[in-house]
Amino acid sequence: MIYEEKRKEIIKKEEDAIQAAEDERYKNIKERFDAEAEQLKFEAELEIEDEQALADAKYQIEQDLLDRKIAAQELYLEEFNGTQEELIEAEEELDALRQQKANNKKQYEKETTDFAKKKAEEEKQAKIAALNATLNLAGSVFGAMADMSEEGSQQQKNLQIAETTVNTLA
Repeated sequence: MIYEEKRKEIIKKEEDAIQAAEDERYKNIKERFDAEAEQLKFEAELEIEDEQALADAKYQIEQDLLDRKIAAQELYLEEFNGTQEELIEAEEELDALRQQKANNKKQYEKETTDFAKKKAEEEKQAKIAALNATLNLAGSVFGAMADMSEEGSQQQKNLQIAETTVNTLA
């Protein structure tokens, strides 16, 4: 009887030690995964922000250039001394510059919207990837715990069911 109790006590200590080691391993894997996911998210955000900053700068430069051209054309029209045909041509050129500026603004707004959509999609994909990785990790933990459980026990069966369920979701 004493031998059986000692054996159970030793087995319990071994199981506890194995469980503690698995818990620590799980914690380390999760921390590493979280750090990698955070780094990927940070890099993706920087890339998108750089693209947006470039688009902002390009838009501002183009708008400034068009503003100067429009101002020069308006000044030319104020001091105009040519024929009626030249006046009409100069006014048409001014209208074309104004239209180009409006088109430039529309294009910028479209690009800004596209960047926002792209950023939202990348964030969504990152969240999905993080969820899948977490599910895979949970499935692995359930599998490892099932392997440590007594062969054929209800606990082992429950853990195997949990592992299969989680792996199916992932």
